[in-house]
Amino acid sequence: MERTMLKGLTVLCAVLFPFVVKKPKFKEMLIVFFAKGILATLIDAYAVNTNRIKYPVRPYPRIFSTNILYDLLFFPLLSMIWVRQSYEDKLPAILLKSLVWSVPMSISQ
Repeated sequence: MERTMLKGLTVLCAVLFPFVVKKPKFKEMLIVFFAKGILATLIDAYAVNTNRIKYPVRPYPRIFSTNILYDLLFFPLLSMIWVRQSYEDKLPAILLKSLVWSVPMSISQ
């Protein structure tokens, strides 16, 4: 079941990526993508190395101790969608959208 979910998540991210990284704010979106990927990888590596998190199923388990699919693809892609969605908003709307995005992500994890 978990491997099927990981494969589906990979396909979903590959399909969504070209639509999220498009011209109007291309450079900003790439900065967000790579910054979130690096930050998520560092935090996840710390959590795994201190035995706070353990991933039973992950891509390339002999090479990586973290879930690289989530750290380097899914989470940065969701962050780019959130930035695109809240780019022009004021603080109350940004906070509300943050709540709407973070609660389902926390529940799904």
